[in-house]
Amino acid sequence: MPVRMGASGSRLLGVAFAVVALVFTAAAGGVNSKGFTDPPGDSELAPDITSVAVSNDDEGTLTFRVTVPNRDTWAPDDFLGVYLNTDGNISTGCANTHGGDYTLAFLGKAATLANYFVLMHCKGGHFDTRTLQASFKGTLDLAGHALTFSVNRRDIGSPKRLSLFLISTSQDAKYLDVAPDTGDWAYDVIAPPAPTYQDSFAKSGQAKPHAATLAPDARTVQVILRWESPADRFDLTGVQLADANGDLVRARIARIRRPDKLCSLSGCQTRKGTSLLVDVVPTKTNSVTAGTAARRIRFSVSSTHVSEHTHVRTEVVAKSSRHKQLRGLG
Repeated sequence: MPVRMGASGSRLLGVAFAVVALVFTAAAGGVNSKGFTDPPGDSELAPDITSVAVSNDDEGTLTFRVTVPNRDTWAPDDFLGVYLNTDGNISTGCANTHGGDYTLAFLGKAATLANYFVLMHCKGGHFDTRTLQASFKGTLDLAGHALTFSVNRRDIGSPKRLSLFLISTSQDAKYLDVAPDTGDWAYDVIAPPAPTYQDSFAKSGQAKPHAATLAPDARTVQVILRWESPADRFDLTGVQLADANGDLVRARIARIRRPDKLCSLSGCQTRKGTSLLVDVVPTKTNSVTAGTAARRIRFSVSSTHVSEHTHVRTEVVAKSSRHKQLRGLG
């Protein structure tokens, strides 16, 4: 079911800076990658970590491929952990892990868990094996002498920057390898640029349709309209949320507000040069923390009054707030 701006909402959207906040994040195609190396032959009988390739895609999935050339097979007591400091504070993580808040671990074939790969969160100074696995996955590539771990950044605190430190052990930790040998490695999670559209308008009553893909870890997205003359007025109309199959996802307008005050749908008269924020949430919840199946947003930029030929710049801006509550207006 499309989310459309009603008559009162339409009047309110005729401003020089309009924002529509939705419960999702814009995404595009692309991968950000970085490689790290550690000297070979320094592990004795432990798994010898020689390189780590880290990447993230536009949907927020982080992938870590760890090369271990001295393992054609893995012993039952072999262990390898990728320790991630996701908050930049070395004092908040577990001890001896360079501030590791999370670890992506291969527990060896002596593990009692059904899956030898596990995501663990540092709680109370210890890594918790009961951590929700969510998007986490691990694979063992014997032919390529490598382990691959992947996890969406939303499941490890949504970091924009992280540091990593690796430890491998064997024979009940009698033998040990760490990588890097000193310090840790830093990695910046690079998000895609915000989708931007430039439309030309020559008269009132024109509409320019747009669509953007949304990431699975999306929380909020803002559609921002900007134009030059405060005498002109534009609306954002025909707002729809759709799933991966193109089917519409039910949603509703939750509130309209300005930076200085909260406005109802029927109040808050338009003033030239002011800004406006419209929150749209799924019909079954008032909280952006709840997940939905939406994967695309569709909307149109519509002109309600144009004094002369002009241009409108529209941005779809990702937001990552995970716990903000949206109050409905009833």
